[in-house]
Amino acid sequence: MKRYNATIPASVKAASEPKTYSAVLWTNERDRMGDQFDVESFDTANFERNPVVLRDHRHDQPIGRATRVWTEGETLRADFILASTEKARETAELIAEGVLSAVSIGFSVLGKTLELLEFSVVSIPAHQDALIIQRALPQTEEDGMSEQPQTAREGLKKVSSPPATKSEPRAYNLGAAMAAQAGLDGIDAGFEREISQELQRKTGRTEFQVPLAALMSTKAHETTTPGAGVELTDESQRAELYAEIGNAIRASMVTGAAGARVIVEPEETASVPVMTDGLTPAWQAKDADAADTSAVFDAKNVVPKYLGGSFVIKRSALQYSSHPQISEILQNDLRRAVAHELDRVALVGDATTNVLEPAGITHEISTSGNIDTVDSTLAFLRGVQEYDEARASEVRVITRQAVLDRWTQQPLGTGVDAPAHVLGSREFFGVPALTTKALTADANRAETIAGLFSELMIFMFGPSASVVMNPWGSEFLSGGVQGRILVDANVLIRAPGAFAWGLAPVVQTPAAQAAGGKK
Repeated sequence: MKRYNATIPASVKAASEPKTYSAVLWTNERDRMGDQFDVESFDTANFERNPVVLRDHRHDQPIGRATRVWTEGETLRADFILASTEKARETAELIAEGVLSAVSIGFSVLGKTLELLEFSVVSIPAHQDALIIQRALPQTEEDGMSEQPQTAREGLKKVSSPPATKSEPRAYNLGAAMAAQAGLDGIDAGFEREISQELQRKTGRTEFQVPLAALMSTKAHETTTPGAGVELTDESQRAELYAEIGNAIRASMVTGAAGARVIVEPEETASVPVMTDGLTPAWQAKDADAADTSAVFDAKNVVPKYLGGSFVIKRSALQYSSHPQISEILQNDLRRAVAHELDRVALVGDATTNVLEPAGITHEISTSGNIDTVDSTLAFLRGVQEYDEARASEVRVITRQAVLDRWTQQPLGTGVDAPAHVLGSREFFGVPALTTKALTADANRAETIAGLFSELMIFMFGPSASVVMNPWGSEFLSGGVQGRILVDANVLIRAPGAFAWGLAPVVQTPAAQAAGGKK
């Protein structure tokens, strides 16, 4: 057999070699999610055996491979090349045009070690310094370092395209996150996938995670300084988001309007002080020991309960839901549905019938009986107002609209023509009142609840919620996508004595009573 040796011209070899890019994967600085790890903590051994580079952390979209990973000072760096696939070529064009200039790592925590799993080219990184810094410089065979002088190597810190931290801040888009999960084409949800991965790592959940702020607050993110980059709403690091989320969900709740407190707790449990017996101060001599009392501040632990629901959204509507204003409408609808259920369990939740739901006011305290006369109703209100006389003006009533309407037909007393309630008024015997459909005409349940509602606490747990889409569910043939929302929440009635509830059975009008007597 004859063998022929062919020499490929240098120009041809250079043209066939893929471009190599360099990127900073991590630095010792705290990232936007509040994480701060030393670059020496990363174990790259397994990654080097399978050095995959992805697009937007999508395992079904490999676009290249890393050719080198190393630490340099306080940075973790990598060189990588892109494949010849359509997605990889598109990525290369976006990098060249300066549209994409950031990367993001995927890793798992193994004790004190962080195992690098992959890194991705993304639109907005969790770490503000994770940037593609330029094409890698040529390397020599002897030392693997650049043939360029040291000053050129230092130039690696220069960015060849506009960095992500100089781009316009991008708000979290709930509609885009849902559409991307449903597999709709043309949806830019790299930012949302990035946040989901970070939240999955924090919560240990494998399903798609949505920041609680993006679902329960009036705005999904906030940038404090123009041009400072995107803040990825991390509740454990940014205390102002507690009020942001709490105020938004509270404003959607009837109990919130009555004064209930909404507490956002990023951990998996909360401990609330509760005084078990009244503290009775007494006067004493100077420097004398205070008399012992039975007053004790106990700690009542509150753990998450899981509130979930499914819904169906048409594919055509979901496609348009990535529009920022439509996404906000979608967010508001989901928040309102959660708020209505939180109202229901806070008022009449029955943990004895359904151990999975919280216990509400009517199952934490005993009924005050019927409130079908003026005297019984006034006594009902006075009992709550006297619980804390200094805050009697803060007492509110939550009742059914039918109960308010019923009192418009009842005289205040014998010989008094004025009704006990004026039609259309939002007061119940002088106490501000709100109405809700959560209270029903069931004879065994409350129709009217009075209380100092600041002693009712609604807890929202965790940094995130799950909003998962199933594009292949039973609704597929009708053009729909099935979704599921899951939030962690619970209810605590801190002071049962601050509440009272009663039954308000139908009372006949004087005219009806007279008509009945004639029969």
